[in-house]
Amino acid sequence: MAQQNSPLDRDRYCCSICLDLLCNPGTLACGHSFCLDCITKNWDNQAVRGVYSCPQCRQTFERRPALVKNTILADVMEDLKRTQLRDASPDHHYAGPEDVGCDVCKGRKMKAIKTCLVCQVCYCEDHLQSHYEVPGLKRHTLVEPAADLQDNICPRHNKLMKIFCRQDRQTICHLCSLDEHRRHNTVSADAERNERQKELSGYQRATKARVKEVEQELEALPLEMDSIIRSADEAVKRADDIFADFIRCVEKRWSEVTEETRTEQEAGLKWVQDLRKSLEQELVQMKRSGDDLDRLSQTQSHATFLQKYPWNYSIRRSTGQPTRDIRTTQHINNWAVAVAKMKDNLALFLKDNSAHLSLAEAPVEVLPPEQPHTRAQFLTYSCEMSIDNSHNSPASDSDSWDHQGFGKDSQSWALINRPNSIQFQYNTFTIHIPGPCSSRVGVFLDYRAGTLSFYSLSDTMTLLHKVKTTFTQPLYAELRLVGLKTGGTAEFCYSLQL
Repeated sequence: MAQQNSPLDRDRYCCSICLDLLCNPGTLACGHSFCLDCITKNWDNQAVRGVYSCPQCRQTFERRPALVKNTILADVMEDLKRTQLRDASPDHHYAGPEDVGCDVCKGRKMKAIKTCLVCQVCYCEDHLQSHYEVPGLKRHTLVEPAADLQDNICPRHNKLMKIFCRQDRQTICHLCSLDEHRRHNTVSADAERNERQKELSGYQRATKARVKEVEQELEALPLEMDSIIRSADEAVKRADDIFADFIRCVEKRWSEVTEETRTEQEAGLKWVQDLRKSLEQELVQMKRSGDDLDRLSQTQSHATFLQKYPWNYSIRRSTGQPTRDIRTTQHINNWAVAVAKMKDNLALFLKDNSAHLSLAEAPVEVLPPEQPHTRAQFLTYSCEMSIDNSHNSPASDSDSWDHQGFGKDSQSWALINRPNSIQFQYNTFTIHIPGPCSSRVGVFLDYRAGTLSFYSLSDTMTLLHKVKTTFTQPLYAELRLVGLKTGGTAEFCYSLQL
């Protein structure tokens, strides 16, 4: 025997316009019922033609019928809602550990579906009905359930905080804006949230891009390790072939060279391992930061969002693919060259008791790491410099680039520190660098590697911009003060030419 439909079957009480349960139902003369709002909007669209019809049976009416709420049907709808709520699975409606509970429920709390910012209360579906029916409560502001409701209330005036003070970077209520914040730059919290949301999206993209970069750098490290090991092994083999001719004379030194080679190999491998550890730590931090940014992006409360907003958020820019410690490979290769030259002059060296084979005498090109990562490392490459006063006068023909201005040709690079922005300028191209300006800027020049890097220096160090090119002429540092009405001073602290 087929089961009969329940008198409170949901499908029988749906509006044929919105396809949802009837809300404030009204019944037409033809007998069909609709949500009052739905049928009103439907007939507003038909007003141009002057013909009004039932959306379900298409019966027409000469005049627009007066719509009245069907109170009996409205009561039936309330019974249907309560029945569905009671018959539903308790686990589905009861608040769990991660859910926001209804503040009105007694005993075990139901899940809250809305938070009233005026009442400062979280409501479940059943207890929220009064906000849909009572005229005075209909004007209240309802938002998604928020556990941090008190973050929206001013602790001083106990008023809803809908205003954001940009000067103090905090949400305030209307009374605060008229009192201690009356001369500050204030906007609505909603407008500020929209602005910061756009900025946060940029942070999220940058974080994900940096995660990808770190992952790529980590993938490249095994190749660097293999290269260091291979270079060291090849150098040891070459040294073995050369020392075989005079092993009885320099056996002791042969052993020392082999040991030093392995020492350099160990140092090179340690460099890669340290870099791996640093990148892995950064990867974990970037992923964690990415998760934090995602959670913050989804925060419903404007006040909570702005209070937890990462105002000083910054991401270290990528230095490119990791390059192995060049000193290791070149040092190893130069040992073999030094030993080969020593073979022809061995007899002469042995006559002089003071002559000792020293690998330090071999011409080794010592280069710094690819980039310093701390302020202390940065300052280890500083050196003294001399001052050239010849450019204080108007530019000569040979100095036409002084005439054009730094960064306006292919032979100069300029970092322009403006009051509210930073610009990098080269060969008439300008790049705008995000972030606040800095009163102290560090310049790191690796002439042989062809890199020129600009840093913001304080207690920490942040890479602003990096240039990769080939230098064909000596480089000189220049400091220029422009547009100062009341005078100004600046100083060179170090010269960083290598």
